[in-house]
Amino acid sequence: MQFVKKMLLKCAGFLCRSEASKIIFYHDISDKTVHTDMATSLTAFQKHVKTAEQLGFQIVTEIKNPKKEIQICFDDGFRGLWDCRDYILKQNWRPTVFIAVELIGKPGYLTKDEITTLDADGVIFQSHCWSHKVLTDFNSAELEHEVKDSKIYLEDMLGHEVNEICFPVGYFSDEVLNSCRNAGYTKMYSSVPGDYYDQLFPGVVRRNLVQFYSADELTSVVYGGLTPFASRYVKMHYLKDLSHAK
Repeated sequence: MQFVKKMLLKCAGFLCRSEASKIIFYHDISDKTVHTDMATSLTAFQKHVKTAEQLGFQIVTEIKNPKKEIQICFDDGFRGLWDCRDYILKQNWRPTVFIAVELIGKPGYLTKDEITTLDADGVIFQSHCWSHKVLTDFNSAELEHEVKDSKIYLEDMLGHEVNEICFPVGYFSDEVLNSCRNAGYTKMYSSVPGDYYDQLFPGVVRRNLVQFYSADELTSVVYGGLTPFASRYVKMHYLKDLSHAK
Protein backbone atom coordinates (compact mmCIF):
# COMPACT_ATOMS: atom_id res chain seq x y z
CA MET A 1 0.00 0.00 0.00
CA GLN A 2 2.83 2.41 0.85
CA PHE A 3 4.45 1.67 -2.52
CA VAL A 4 1.19 2.45 -4.32
CA LYS A 5 0.83 5.76 -2.43
CA LYS A 6 4.41 6.73 -3.26
CA MET A 7 3.89 5.97 -6.94
CA LEU A 8 0.63 7.95 -7.04
CA LEU A 9 2.38 10.92 -5.40
CA LYS A 10 5.29 10.72 -7.85
CA CYS A 11 2.99 10.48 -10.86
CA ALA A 12 0.85 13.38 -9.62
CA GLY A 13 3.93 15.53 -9.09
CA PHE A 14 5.15 14.74 -12.59
CA LEU A 15 1.79 15.42 -14.24
CA CYS A 16 1.02 18.61 -12.26
CA ARG A 17 4.55 20.03 -12.54
CA SER A 18 3.49 23.26 -10.84
CA GLU A 19 5.91 25.90 -9.59
CA ALA A 20 3.20 27.65 -7.60
CA SER A 21 4.13 28.83 -4.11
CA LYS A 22 3.16 26.47 -1.29
CA ILE A 23 3.08 26.05 2.47
CA ILE A 24 4.61 22.85 3.84
CA PHE A 25 4.14 21.89 7.45
CA TYR A 26 5.50 19.68 10.19
CA HIS A 27 4.88 19.07 13.88
CA ASP A 28 8.43 19.06 15.21
CA ILE A 29 12.08 18.52 14.35
CA SER A 30 14.32 16.43 16.57
CA ASP A 31 18.05 16.24 17.09
CA LYS A 32 19.06 14.20 20.13
CA THR A 33 15.71 14.21 21.96
CA VAL A 34 12.43 13.18 20.35
CA HIS A 35 9.44 14.94 21.93
CA THR A 36 6.71 13.44 19.72
CA ASP A 37 6.30 10.52 17.35
CA MET A 38 5.28 13.11 14.75
CA ALA A 39 8.78 14.61 14.74
CA THR A 40 11.00 14.85 11.67
CA SER A 41 14.70 14.34 12.29
CA LEU A 42 16.83 17.44 11.91
CA THR A 43 18.84 15.64 9.22
CA ALA A 44 15.70 14.85 7.20
CA PHE A 45 14.41 18.40 7.66
CA GLN A 46 17.70 19.84 6.42
CA LYS A 47 17.44 17.57 3.35
CA HIS A 48 13.93 18.91 2.73
CA VAL A 49 15.16 22.50 2.84
CA LYS A 50 18.10 21.73 0.58
CA THR A 51 15.89 19.84 -1.88
CA ALA A 52 13.39 22.70 -2.15
CA GLU A 53 16.20 25.17 -2.75
CA GLN A 54 17.82 22.94 -5.38
CA LEU A 55 14.48 22.88 -7.19
CA GLY A 56 14.68 26.66 -7.40
CA PHE A 57 12.21 27.46 -4.64
CA GLN A 58 13.03 30.09 -2.04
CA ILE A 59 12.19 29.35 1.59
CA VAL A 60 10.53 32.49 2.97
CA THR A 61 9.04 33.70 6.23
CA GLU A 62 5.88 34.79 4.41
CA ILE A 63 4.80 34.02 0.86
CA LYS A 64 4.48 37.14 -1.27
CA ASN A 65 4.87 35.80 -4.80
CA PRO A 66 2.68 33.33 -6.70
CA LYS A 67 5.60 31.17 -7.80
CA LYS A 68 8.75 29.54 -6.42
CA GLU A 69 8.27 30.35 -2.71
CA ILE A 70 7.77 27.99 0.22
CA GLN A 71 6.66 28.87 3.73
CA ILE A 72 7.32 26.41 6.56
CA CYS A 73 4.93 25.90 9.47
CA PHE A 74 4.97 23.84 12.65
CA ASP A 75 1.85 22.84 14.58
CA ASP A 76 1.47 22.55 18.37
CA GLY A 77 4.76 24.06 19.58
CA PHE A 78 6.88 21.06 20.52
CA ARG A 79 10.27 21.61 22.17
CA GLY A 80 12.30 20.30 19.26
CA LEU A 81 12.14 23.81 17.84
CA TRP A 82 14.04 24.99 20.90
CA ASP A 83 16.52 22.12 20.72
CA CYS A 84 17.21 22.92 17.04
CA ARG A 85 17.10 26.70 17.37
CA ASP A 86 20.77 27.14 16.39
CA TYR A 87 20.03 25.72 12.95
CA ILE A 88 16.76 27.65 12.58
CA LEU A 89 18.24 31.00 13.56
CA LYS A 90 21.06 30.64 11.03
CA GLN A 91 18.51 30.68 8.20
CA ASN A 92 17.36 33.75 6.29
CA TRP A 93 13.75 32.68 6.92
CA ARG A 94 11.74 31.97 10.06
CA PRO A 95 9.01 29.34 10.47
CA THR A 96 5.45 30.02 11.59
CA VAL A 97 4.56 28.08 14.75
CA PHE A 98 0.96 27.55 15.84
CA ILE A 99 0.57 27.47 19.61
CA ALA A 100 -2.30 25.94 21.62
CA VAL A 101 -2.46 27.79 24.93
CA GLU A 102 -3.15 24.74 27.12
CA LEU A 103 -0.07 22.94 25.76
CA ILE A 104 2.40 25.68 26.72
CA GLY A 105 4.90 24.39 29.26
CA LYS A 106 3.65 20.81 29.28
CA PRO A 107 6.26 18.03 28.95
CA GLY A 108 7.63 18.05 25.42
CA TYR A 109 6.24 21.50 24.58
CA LEU A 110 7.76 24.98 24.51
CA THR A 111 7.61 27.05 27.68
CA LYS A 112 6.53 30.69 27.84
CA ASP A 113 10.13 31.84 28.16
CA GLU A 114 11.23 29.74 25.18
CA ILE A 115 8.36 31.07 23.07
CA THR A 116 9.06 34.70 23.90
CA THR A 117 12.79 34.20 23.28
CA LEU A 118 12.19 32.63 19.88
CA ASP A 119 9.62 35.31 19.10
CA ALA A 120 12.25 37.98 19.78
CA ASP A 121 14.54 36.13 17.35
CA GLY A 122 11.95 36.43 14.59
CA VAL A 123 10.11 33.09 14.77
CA ILE A 124 6.43 33.74 13.99
CA PHE A 125 3.94 32.55 16.60
CA GLN A 126 0.24 32.35 15.83
CA SER A 127 -2.81 30.70 17.38
CA HIS A 128 -3.67 27.00 17.39
CA CYS A 129 -6.66 27.79 19.63
CA TRP A 130 -6.95 27.27 23.38
CA SER A 131 -7.20 23.54 24.00
CA HIS A 132 -6.12 21.98 20.68
CA LYS A 133 -9.44 20.17 20.37
CA VAL A 134 -11.60 19.82 17.26
CA LEU A 135 -13.36 23.16 16.75
CA THR A 136 -16.45 21.65 15.15
CA ASP A 137 -17.22 19.82 18.42
CA PHE A 138 -17.83 23.07 20.35
CA ASN A 139 -20.98 25.10 20.86
CA SER A 140 -20.89 28.79 19.96
CA ALA A 141 -19.72 30.02 23.37
CA GLU A 142 -16.99 27.38 23.61
CA LEU A 143 -15.88 28.11 20.07
CA GLU A 144 -15.55 31.81 20.83
CA HIS A 145 -13.39 30.98 23.84
CA GLU A 146 -11.13 28.73 21.75
CA VAL A 147 -10.45 31.28 19.01
CA LYS A 148 -10.86 34.65 20.74
CA ASP A 149 -9.36 33.99 24.18
CA SER A 150 -6.34 32.22 22.69
CA LYS A 151 -5.71 35.30 20.56
CA ILE A 152 -5.95 37.62 23.57
CA TYR A 153 -3.70 35.38 25.68
CA LEU A 154 -0.97 35.06 23.05
CA GLU A 155 -1.04 38.78 22.25
CA ASP A 156 -0.61 39.58 25.94
CA MET A 157 2.25 37.08 26.24
CA LEU A 158 4.06 38.17 23.06
CA GLY A 159 3.29 41.88 23.22
CA HIS A 160 2.12 42.13 19.62
CA GLU A 161 -0.82 41.24 17.40
CA VAL A 162 -1.71 37.64 16.62
CA ASN A 163 -3.90 37.62 13.51
CA GLU A 164 -3.49 34.10 12.08
CA ILE A 165 -4.99 30.82 13.25
CA CYS A 166 -4.61 27.15 12.38
CA PHE A 167 -7.50 24.70 12.82
CA PRO A 168 -6.56 21.92 15.29
CA VAL A 169 -6.68 18.49 13.61
CA GLY A 170 -7.75 20.36 10.46
CA TYR A 171 -11.53 20.37 11.01
CA PHE A 172 -13.57 23.50 10.35
CA SER A 173 -17.03 24.70 9.32
CA ASP A 174 -18.82 27.87 8.26
CA GLU A 175 -19.43 28.68 11.92
CA VAL A 176 -15.75 28.19 12.70
CA LEU A 177 -14.77 30.51 9.85
CA ASN A 178 -17.22 33.19 11.01
CA SER A 179 -16.02 32.90 14.61
CA CYS A 180 -12.39 33.29 13.52
CA ARG A 181 -13.19 36.33 11.39
CA ASN A 182 -15.22 37.91 14.19
CA ALA A 183 -12.28 37.40 16.57
CA GLY A 184 -10.05 39.41 14.22
CA TYR A 185 -8.08 36.74 12.37
CA THR A 186 -7.17 37.73 8.83
CA LYS A 187 -5.68 34.40 7.75
CA MET A 188 -6.77 30.84 8.58
CA TYR A 189 -4.63 27.78 7.88
CA SER A 190 -6.22 24.49 6.87
CA SER A 191 -4.70 21.04 6.42
CA VAL A 192 -6.03 20.71 2.88
CA PRO A 193 -3.13 20.41 0.39
CA GLY A 194 -2.55 22.62 -2.61
CA ASP A 195 -1.13 25.94 -3.73
CA TYR A 196 -0.93 28.95 -1.45
CA TYR A 197 -2.90 31.36 -3.62
CA ASP A 198 -5.64 28.81 -4.38
CA GLN A 199 -7.66 29.69 -1.27
CA LEU A 200 -10.39 27.33 -0.11
CA PHE A 201 -12.47 30.26 1.12
CA PRO A 202 -11.58 33.94 1.51
CA GLY A 203 -8.65 34.03 3.95
CA VAL A 204 -8.37 30.21 4.22
CA VAL A 205 -5.08 28.87 2.86
CA ARG A 206 -3.94 25.37 1.95
CA ARG A 207 -0.99 23.52 3.50
CA ASN A 208 0.90 20.36 2.56
CA LEU A 209 1.91 17.95 5.34
CA VAL A 210 5.38 16.56 4.58
CA GLN A 211 6.82 15.50 7.94
CA PHE A 212 7.34 11.81 7.04
CA TYR A 213 8.33 12.26 3.39
CA SER A 214 11.69 11.51 1.83
CA ALA A 215 13.49 14.17 -0.18
CA ASP A 216 12.23 12.57 -3.41
CA GLU A 217 8.65 12.60 -2.12
CA LEU A 218 9.04 16.21 -1.09
CA THR A 219 10.02 16.99 -4.68
CA SER A 220 6.68 15.59 -5.82
CA VAL A 221 4.83 17.68 -3.22
CA VAL A 222 6.66 20.86 -4.18
CA TYR A 223 5.57 20.28 -7.79
CA GLY A 224 1.94 19.83 -6.68
CA GLY A 225 1.78 16.09 -6.09
CA LEU A 226 -0.79 16.36 -3.28
CA THR A 227 -3.11 18.73 -5.14
CA PRO A 228 -5.14 15.99 -6.90
CA PHE A 229 -6.04 14.56 -3.48
CA ALA A 230 -7.31 17.88 -2.09
CA SER A 231 -11.00 17.14 -2.63
CA ARG A 232 -10.69 14.12 -0.34
CA TYR A 233 -9.26 16.29 2.41
CA VAL A 234 -12.03 18.86 1.96
CA LYS A 235 -14.65 16.15 2.43
CA MET A 236 -12.89 14.99 5.60
CA HIS A 237 -12.19 18.37 7.18
CA TYR A 238 -14.92 20.79 6.11
CA LEU A 239 -18.28 20.36 7.82
CA LYS A 240 -20.90 22.56 6.17
CA ASP A 241 -23.33 21.98 9.04
CA LEU A 242 -22.18 21.62 12.65
CA SER A 243 -24.98 19.12 13.22
CA HIS A 244 -22.81 16.64 11.31
CA ALA A 245 -20.16 16.81 14.01
CA LYS A 246 -19.94 14.06 16.61
